[in-house]
Amino acid sequence: CSRARREASGLTVHHRGEDIRGMLRDLKAGGVITLIADQHARGSELVVPFFGRPAATVRGPAELAVRLELPLVPLFFLRQDGGRHEVRFGDPIDVPRQLAREDAVLEMTIDYTRALENWIRRHPSQWFWFHDRWKAERHLARRGAACREN
Repeated sequence: CSRARREASGLTVHHRGEDIRGMLRDLKAGGVITLIADQHARGSELVVPFFGRPAATVRGPAELAVRLELPLVPLFFLRQDGGRHEVRFGDPIDVPRQLAREDAVLEMTIDYTRALENWIRRHPSQWFWFHDRWKAERHLARRGAACREN
């Protein structure tokens, strides 16, 4: 879905690396922030299992949730006939307040990755993926590192 289509539907699009102030402004105005979290991440990613294999995963959704003490709510689009989509929400993922900030970010990242896996298992025909989600696996193998198990 292109930026123009998203904006035409009334969404404000914030791209990775843009100033977070716009997102915070949207929240304060009663808006909702959606972040695409199923892409291969680069930079300040966390490596967590995705279908049992290490995957560099964006930390931004969990980082923002922990900083603002807000739950993450997984959101999925179910393709319908005629080019339409039905929006489905997963169970909220609450901030684990008993953990240190970095550990809470990691746990929430694992939890939303697990929610994505469960959605894909229930609706495999809905997951269209055309690039390598597991680039981190090769990188970790070269470094001899491992990822955190869920």
